[in-house]
Amino acid sequence: MPQGSLNFLRETGNLFNVAVSRARAVLQVVGNRNWASHCGIRHIEKLARPSRVVHEIKMDAGGAWFPHESPWEQKLYQALIQKGLSPIPQHPVINLRLDLALIRQDFHLDIEVYCQLSQSALLDPHPNPPPLGEGA
Repeated sequence: MPQGSLNFLRETGNLFNVAVSRARAVLQVVGNRNWASHCGIRHIEKLARPSRVVHEIKMDAGGAWFPHESPWEQKLYQALIQKGLSPIPQHPVINLRLDLALIRQDFHLDIEVYCQLSQSALLDPHPNPPPLGEGA
């Protein structure tokens, strides 16, 4: 590695920390783990060590749309099933849950469903969401 790059990594650990800590669910780093484990740069060596901490996430089985967290998430899940796909609801990743995950040998896809629920929707456990593609 060029000396300038090594100096940058050594002297800007705070910038490196900011970049790495922005990952919301998964951080994938491509590189030489053996080199990173022994490079003499503390924050790089720490990143190269595999994490042994995995938090168990408890799901609330009492929700109206269980195992989904919203009617829109449930509707998308059902549409994916109808198209022949096998989405996994609330798939655990480290200490988070992905709303839906499609996992095959050739790819992994995280699907996050964001919606705003009004107060009345929160009170009604069976609202009728608009058809997919409408609304928002």
